[in-house]
Parts: sequence; C-alpha cells; structure tokens
Amino acid sequence: MSQKDLLLLFHLLGKSRKKLWRYLKDPGQLDKQLRISQSKFSEAKEATALALESAKKLGFRILNPLERAFPESLKCIPDPPAFLFVRGDVSCLSEKKAVALIGTRKPTDYGREQAYRYGQLLAQKGWLIVSGLARGCDTAAHQGCLRASGRTLAFLAHGLHMIYPPENKTLARDIVKHHGCLVSEYLPGTPPLPEFFKERDRLQSALSRGVFFIEAEIESGTMHTVRYGLRYRKVLACLKHPTKYAKHPITAANRLYASRKNVWKIQDENSLKHFVAAMNNGSHSPKKKGA
Repeated sequence: MSQKDLLLLFHLLGKSRKKLWRYLKDPGQLDKQLRISQSKFSEAKEATALALESAKKLGFRILNPLERAFPESLKCIPDPPAFLFVRGDVSCLSEKKAVALIGTRKPTDYGREQAYRYGQLLAQKGWLIVSGLARGCDTAAHQGCLRASGRTLAFLAHGLHMIYPPENKTLARDIVKHHGCLVSEYLPGTPPLPEFFKERDRLQSALSRGVFFIEAEIESGTMHTVRYGLRYRKVLACLKHPTKYAKHPITAANRLYASRKNVWKIQDENSLKHFVAAMNNGSHSPKKKGA
C-alpha cells in the first residue's frame, strides 16, 4: 500500500492510530465494516493531499509502519504511532544507543546545569539524546549534546508546521543542522494540546534504552515518561542532588525514586559510567556499590 493510500485510509478511519493498526494486522476484517460516504471520502482525500503537500513544502518526511525506516521499538508498544513526521536525519530513529534525558520545565539552577552537563557527557560517549524540546531540562539536555557535537532527537507534541515553545526555534534549527531530527506523530497543522504531551512521552521512552530524569515533582509531566519507561522495562536513572537541593519541592520525584532498588542514582561521572554500562547490557538493577 502506498504512502498516499495509507494516509487516505487514516483520515477515513477518523485519524485513529488504533484503527489503522487493526487494519494493518487484519485488512479483511475492517474491509467488511468500512462504509464511507462520498462527502467523507472527498474530505479525506483533500486532507491527504494537504498533508503530502505540507511535507513537500516544509521539508519533512512521512514514515508509515510499512517502511523499513519506521523504528521497530515504536511498533511493539501497546499504542504505536500511525505515522512519524520527521525533519532532519531519519537515521536517528534507528540509533541503538539512545537515551531519554528529561526533566521539569522549571528546574533549579543545579538541575539546569546538570541537564546540560549530562547531555554533553552522554553525547561524548556516543549516545543519541532523546528529549522533548520543552523549556528547562529538555532545552539544557539538547544544548549540552550539541555542545559536544552529538546528535539529539526531539519528540514534539504538535505538527511540524511550528515549534513550541517559540523561543526554541533556533535550537530546533540547530538540532536539524547538526544531524539530529525533530519527530512528531501528529499531522501538520495540529496544535500543541495538553494530552499530546503525555502521548509523546511514551515515544521518548520507547525509542530509548534508558530514561534519565534530572528533576521532577511527583505529579509532573516528566513522570509520564518515567512511568512509560518502567512499563517498557527501560533502564531508569535519576539525578542525585547535593544537600542544598535534596529537599527542594522540585526534586520530590528524585527523592521518591532514589529509594527504589531498580533506579540508578547519578551524581558524578563514575555513577554515569555504571548507568551507561547497564543500558549497554540491559541490566535494570543497580549493584549496591554503583547505587
């Protein structure tokens, strides 16, 4: 089935990724149920043409699940994306050494510095930094990675027709310029709605070998990515803070997760080395010495 046909079907199915995946797994069953009016077909055809035109005009690529470039790690999660819209180097999606480096939009000064630092250190070790281009920790993680001439990938919670937050337009351009990429599962023209941020968090975890969060409150959006990481059995790490910041409200999730046996606590390059080794060999439980 062609890209155009899949996009058309997607629109005919009400832009439901779950319905599209059901069709891909069992085309015959859906063929019996699909009843489309002429007006709905015309609307879907027009929307499909618009999406293809936008991709050409704005310079991004559309990947569907039937293409080899569509990452296997995103196909096997319970709620896989229907399409991926990608601006930049598509090969980032197949990078095996990928780590999600994330955190709150309002970090402490220490947290911001450490997000930048570990983005830089992990990039120097050859890891692709996966984050969300959000204010705060995400921004610092991307910037640290670029400082080390590394590659970084940003999952966006809106269509590729825009950049949010707007102050990160230059950062977004730099990510693409330095062989990284911007990725969205949303059609061009889709605005950044609150529920989309949680949805994109599952993709950050799924694509990565490990999830390392810098700072977060217990009910913050960052914890969606962390919980998806646990669900997908990713190697999990959190920043261990010095005494000055250990009881800060923004580090509440750090305190909670630092008490768990299956979470790596990062405080220096030595503890980072253990976390990296765990991602390389799939070890989820820190040894007492490395914790």
